[in-house]
Amino acid sequence: RGQVLFINADAEFYAGRAQNYLRPEHVEKIVSTFDRYQDIPAYARQVSLEEISSAANDFNLNIRRYVDNSPPPEPHDVRAHLLGGVPAAEVTAKHPLFDALGFSPEHVFAQREKDPTYLDFASALPDRAAIRPLVENDPGVQACLVEVRQRLAEWWTEHSPGLADLPKRRDLNRVRAEFLDTFVAALLPLNTLDRFKLAGVIATWWTDTLPDFKTLLENGFPGVMDGWVDAIADAVEDDEAAGPAFDPFGHKLVRRTMTDYLERIAVAKADIARLKGEKEAFEQSNAPEDLDEEELAAWNYGKDLDRQMRDLKAEHKDALKELAKLEKKAAKTNVGRLPSRGGAVAASGAGSGDPAYKVLQEELQPVLDQLAVLAAALVPYDQIKEHLAEARARYRMLTDEFVNELKSRCGAMNEDQKRALVLELFAQDVQAGLDAVVAERRQELVRFIEGLWDKYRVTLAQLRSDRTGIETGLNQFLKQLSYA
Repeated sequence: RGQVLFINADAEFYAGRAQNYLRPEHVEKIVSTFDRYQDIPAYARQVSLEEISSAANDFNLNIRRYVDNSPPPEPHDVRAHLLGGVPAAEVTAKHPLFDALGFSPEHVFAQREKDPTYLDFASALPDRAAIRPLVENDPGVQACLVEVRQRLAEWWTEHSPGLADLPKRRDLNRVRAEFLDTFVAALLPLNTLDRFKLAGVIATWWTDTLPDFKTLLENGFPGVMDGWVDAIADAVEDDEAAGPAFDPFGHKLVRRTMTDYLERIAVAKADIARLKGEKEAFEQSNAPEDLDEEELAAWNYGKDLDRQMRDLKAEHKDALKELAKLEKKAAKTNVGRLPSRGGAVAASGAGSGDPAYKVLQEELQPVLDQLAVLAAALVPYDQIKEHLAEARARYRMLTDEFVNELKSRCGAMNEDQKRALVLELFAQDVQAGLDAVVAERRQELVRFIEGLWDKYRVTLAQLRSDRTGIETGLNQFLKQLSYA
């Protein structure tokens, strides 16, 4: 053709911590743009060989030279900054965004009778925080969402049989291509999302669900459900400290078939979290004030009490043993013992006739009293740990019952029921992906209105008035202090 297609996709990625990632929707946009070989503003452009070889370019193939995707500069209206008002031109430029979501600008902006080039914020916006709920709860926006979901339901009803026939036809790639094309064709006329966003919904869903599709090819719909059940069971049985690979109780199959169990499990998990918090609060309490940061982070009040008791018993080991021996010889009834952590025996009358016992008991009484105080301080901690163990046991019992009940309920379904349920859950995933993209579109509108608020809501006159008020207050304060 004598044309070179330049694609500048460096602005479209998912930003990770260590590196950036291309998600399926980004890959789909690159591939579809190449296949269509067409110009897309700020993304792709066909460039002739003559332009590339011209003296101005000299065969320079730097992509930005031909496709500049730099965002346009933020417009600022000096008059609006000084005197207030929102430039009508900035709102008009975003009418496609308003129309795409079914949101009327009149809900947030009011026309000026004598100056149509500027708008005022509507009385429905008392502050910046009111912008988001106003947009999200707007009847037009909600109607748009309903229409999008209705169109999705119609598309799914028409094309989901292609998935149902996968075990027989085994044409996975053809079904993917059909889903991409027909989904875009079905929803693009609504003008809520462009074709790249729509294609991205299917591309992402398809990539995420591909392991299930491969299972469907080999083992049918019962195999898909069995795979979900096994994955959920493995996640439930994962060690609590390590944590499961995913939340088994948030799995789509669980939410659909086990709602009655979820509330009971949530209560059990809340009990464990509460008791863990109480245990940690006890351990972090009563820290000495002279600890440095590292020592404070390692402080454990429960362990410190245990240490104090061990040290006391070790320091008076022989005397405590002798006291116990004397009591054992003399006492036959009414034997009173120290708390279990005391490690020594306290008499309540036994051995009182033995002078050696009396002398030794009097000598050790301060130690016995101190051990009793330490043991009493540990009682709440022991109770918390006991209750935590019981809560964990209840949770394990619930989860064991949960897995068995899930297997039982799924096993009781016939093949047609499993087929219908799997397709229903697939459809829910597509809807969740579509809802997320529409929500991003709403967020774009919210950010635009918030940006106008941040730029133009506070005028220069108001800033001057605020400054004057602050200066007046400061001067009065200085006079009260006799500094002015």
